[in-house]
Amino acid sequence: MNIHNGDVMAVTARRLGLPGEHLSFHESLVMGPVPATGDSMEVRARFLSSAYGEELLRTSNSLFQQEQALNAAAESGEETVLWFEHDLFCLVHFIYLLSRFRQRNVSYIWSS
Repeated sequence: MNIHNGDVMAVTARRLGLPGEHLSFHESLVMGPVPATGDSMEVRARFLSSAYGEELLRTSNSLFQQEQALNAAAESGEETVLWFEHDLFCLVHFIYLLSRFRQRNVSYIWSS
């Protein structure tokens, strides 16, 4: 599984024929509340839908699908490659995913 911080790199990687699945990480953990409780996905969906003017149901579904894909990648035991850049936005997501995939087979591509 290749995890990209956004759609542009994921689309580019697919077009270049890089092997494996490509998941765009759609979050903005640098903004809004990030609770550590069981209802964190609901809190995040409410905040993100409000901040970006999107439908709550669409945002909730997107976060749920992302969580399912991340869980599947973590449980698969296969290599996970994180593709991120050097800005704060990417760094926060990179650290979150490193923590989430700790003790797993993880590589990363750090782009400047």
